[in-house]
Amino acid sequence: MTTFPTFLPPTEEVIITIDPTFVKQVLDVLVTNTIPFRANFTFTSKEQLAPSPHYTLKPLPKIIKNEQSDLWESIPEFIVDKIKKGNSLGIEEMASRVKLTPHAFKTKFSTYYGKPFYQYCLEQRMKYAAELLLRGYKSTKVAIQVGYSEKSIIKFMKMFHKHFGITPKKYQMSHSLKK
Repeated sequence: MTTFPTFLPPTEEVIITIDPTFVKQVLDVLVTNTIPFRANFTFTSKEQLAPSPHYTLKPLPKIIKNEQSDLWESIPEFIVDKIKKGNSLGIEEMASRVKLTPHAFKTKFSTYYGKPFYQYCLEQRMKYAAELLLRGYKSTKVAIQVGYSEKSIIKFMKMFHKHFGITPKKYQMSHSLKK
């Protein structure tokens, strides 16, 4: 019998890659042990996953392209552009861009991209900050460039450390040594 770690809180998300030959066994274990999970599969043929009494396979509904879906697909690029220009990002502005209330936007964003808006923006800010640090910019300039005010540079340092597990200066030094 397969056992699963119990140290993960119920809301923790873990991404795993499963060898196609073991997908059926893993699904059976998850379903029979009533472990909640989300899964995305890509199969080249229906024979790759034999039927099971524990679950059914349903095809995903076809996504109809429209103006609204184009707006949603353009959001990551819009966010990155705003960050690179040093502009602030707000839920209100993003919500009005897709013609939703801020609450509805947050909910739909999380569903569409798999993470909250704030977290997504923070990840993009940190990614761009790391890029700027590798180009040789000082961390104070990087903080301002990615949208932190002069008063919140310490907050940037803490967020960078939390995201990468290392201070901006050490990140810059460790990557310049590798070149």
